[in-house]
Amino acid sequence: MKQLLCFILCGIMAAINGVSDIKTYDLGEIVVYGHKKQDRPVVIINEISEEELINKGIQTVAEALELIPGADIQNTTKGEFSLNIRGFNQNELKILIDGVPAYEGYSGIVDLGAIPVESIKKIVITKGACSVLYGANTMGGVVNIITNKGMGKPSTALTASLGPFAQNYIVNHSAKRGGFNYHLGYSYRASDGIALSDDFNKEDPWIGESSEYREAGKTRELSDYIKQSFNANIGYVPDENLSTNLSFSWFGQERGCSIALNRYWRFADWNQWQISIAGKKRLNPIISVMGRLFYVEHQDKLIDDADLTVAAGGKSWFDRSKYDDFSAGGEFHSHLNLAEWNLMKIGVRYQKDRHRENEYNAKNKSGTILVPGWGDWDTYEADNYSVGMEDLIGIGNNFSIIAGGSYDLFIPLRSADMPCPGKVQILTPQVGAHYSISENTEIFGSIGQKIRFPRMKELYSEHAGGNPDLKAERTIASEIGIKQKSGIVNAYVSLFNNDISELIEQIKDSSGNWMYVNIGKSQICGLETEIDVRIFKGFNVNGNYTYLHAWNIEEDCELGQRPAHKINLGAVYDFSFGLSACLQAMYVGKQKVYFDRGADVRMTRDYTLANIRISQKLTIFEFGLSELFISVNNITDKNYEEGNGPMSGRSFLAGLKLIF
Repeated sequence: MKQLLCFILCGIMAAINGVSDIKTYDLGEIVVYGHKKQDRPVVIINEISEEELINKGIQTVAEALELIPGADIQNTTKGEFSLNIRGFNQNELKILIDGVPAYEGYSGIVDLGAIPVESIKKIVITKGACSVLYGANTMGGVVNIITNKGMGKPSTALTASLGPFAQNYIVNHSAKRGGFNYHLGYSYRASDGIALSDDFNKEDPWIGESSEYREAGKTRELSDYIKQSFNANIGYVPDENLSTNLSFSWFGQERGCSIALNRYWRFADWNQWQISIAGKKRLNPIISVMGRLFYVEHQDKLIDDADLTVAAGGKSWFDRSKYDDFSAGGEFHSHLNLAEWNLMKIGVRYQKDRHRENEYNAKNKSGTILVPGWGDWDTYEADNYSVGMEDLIGIGNNFSIIAGGSYDLFIPLRSADMPCPGKVQILTPQVGAHYSISENTEIFGSIGQKIRFPRMKELYSEHAGGNPDLKAERTIASEIGIKQKSGIVNAYVSLFNNDISELIEQIKDSSGNWMYVNIGKSQICGLETEIDVRIFKGFNVNGNYTYLHAWNIEEDCELGQRPAHKINLGAVYDFSFGLSACLQAMYVGKQKVYFDRGADVRMTRDYTLANIRISQKLTIFEFGLSELFISVNNITDKNYEEGNGPMSGRSFLAGLKLIF
């Protein structure tokens, strides 16, 4: 590890000491298309800009990703907001913040509802057979959350908003002076809980008072929260030849976990922070380098109200639980312009994940205390290595081929008192092509192998059914599509297919115990399309549709909680006098739910939601540009669910933003 970190650090120093142009890079991104004319993406890449986040009144990354074609946000049994892209769950994706993997090392996910959008410059979503330089665990793609940098004169933005159940306060400050730039952001959000629809029926056998969610109506039980965040981004760009950056993010929560599986859980504390330092440089007209070092830490304290859990028929495994996780590592990339028609990219990655957990009054599944008081810490640890190379070959001005591969290595190091699995290594090749039919029309295609190593929870968890014999998931991901771009209309259609082997799923065995197992063969395929039309200046409409077929071939049944149909529609109108109106609508089709982790299944109902945001820009004395806004989510107060309990009914939020 020390040798690799030294190698990465030397790469950063080399970047600092070299000379030449770096304007084609962004420190928040790892792989940037557009460096050469032929360097066009061979997969679908969606972007959500800062302007879109503001216009649509989006508050969290979870809300933003819900509107992306192919994406679906669902709640976990811990009340977290988790992402699904093209049928792949969040632990089969890679979530990055400024290029740094952001997740709890044990489960492999991060609560996307804890990440506010006020300090975000853009969110980039890369799907399918994404670049091999991202390493393993990218079966569904990569989401990179890129935070704001300081631009221009000192600027401060204050935002306050209130609703019947919520209050939000946000402050952002940024500036640029000479070669230095910085951005600072803080947010505070609090809610008394999620208001359920007036149409919610407490007699509903699936989500009502007698179900495992124990909901009687009005406000969802244990859905209150206090969420805070802080972000700092400091850059130094003395000239066009050098770019360095220090990034820090912290997210904190105190919240209930909406009742699921008859459990009354609450996070007394939940904290995750990360820090990274990065540098980029073109050393000469042929060689460009980039390096990054990072550290991520996650800690939480979970409390189980054992009396209520047992009385409701749930299993109380402990009275209190602590997690203490960290991830640390780095990456080094080099771009080699070997010829006008050739660009080679080489990348090296290393990451160490460590998870520690401790329980107070640890119990068996019958609720009998096995270890009174605090037990010993259980420690799990693993190393991840990846070396990848891609080569872009341009043939003329319109056609390009990109081929590459990576060597990915997973080494479990510590497994508490469980058997420690052996190391897993694999070569993952892929190839793609892009052809410009005309200036506005492009076709593309790609095929490649992707891998996802088992997470620590899946390997070791006593409560969830850890299985040290799990094999790594693999998929052959293929895609073909067409894009049409003009000044008025931007659209694409993409067909995708994933032939998956050893998919990891959680089931119940014959004794009623949970366990993780590999499913021999599965398939996830579908169609994804999006269109964005500028009707006239100030008036834009957009829509996207996703069809998904997710099938367990081994058992000849549908994979659960993956809706077959999803539609998003939106329209934004900006009036000349500063008034702006944004309307969003979303349709989600029926989906299969395997409840109680057993063989029994049911289908949820399809639903349609509509949201609206209206804002007015104005000048308030010396404060300069300001904005009044009001937003209404779930306008029709729709009562709906996706298999993890009832969701929010109608909600209101009104606020004021001052920029000076």
